[in-house]
Amino acid sequence: MHTAHVSEWGQPPKYVNVPDPEPLPAGSGLVRIKVQAAGLHSVVRARAAGTHFSSKSLPHVPGTDGVGITVDGRSVYFTTFATGGSFSEVVDVPEAAVTFLPSGVDPQQAAALVNPGLSSWMAMKARTQNLPNNFSVLIMGATSASGAIAISLARSLGAANVIGCARNVEAMSTLGLDETIQLQSTVSETDFSKAADVDLTL
Repeated sequence: MHTAHVSEWGQPPKYVNVPDPEPLPAGSGLVRIKVQAAGLHSVVRARAAGTHFSSKSLPHVPGTDGVGITVDGRSVYFTTFATGGSFSEVVDVPEAAVTFLPSGVDPQQAAALVNPGLSSWMAMKARTQNLPNNFSVLIMGATSASGAIAISLARSLGAANVIGCARNVEAMSTLGLDETIQLQSTVSETDFSKAADVDLTL
């Protein structure tokens, strides 16, 4: 089968042939998945560059999650952060790291969005338990994938005033924000007065 290999930290991965995996023994607790799509997230890039704390040994197979099909034909989302990369034709993943998906889910969209979506959800959910009704929130990096998702999450959690901060004002104008702050190259020159009384900064 084919897989992506990083043989030297900081160098692009190479598309290589590796032996097909052996059949999984009964009771292994693993699920074999034929990968359809894998997310290219910031953490994936950092691990492949050797700059992430989890970059441990070479050769390194990039990828921390993905979407694929099990041997019995079910569509799943899976994570491989602790077990090896997802940039491979086939991966074996612990059952606990597999989530079954409803029919009709686009594999590429799911692989791209789950990681940034969860990063926004976990950060915001942990900080909104004691916030007032109709709270206000400042979302830094609002034009990033996780930032854009955080806008919708904030609304669903009861935010009444969602303020976005990023360099690209035009892009922010398309995101349904209540107010925007343009981030300057020198952060100290950014006018954060609109966010002076926010209940939450993400």
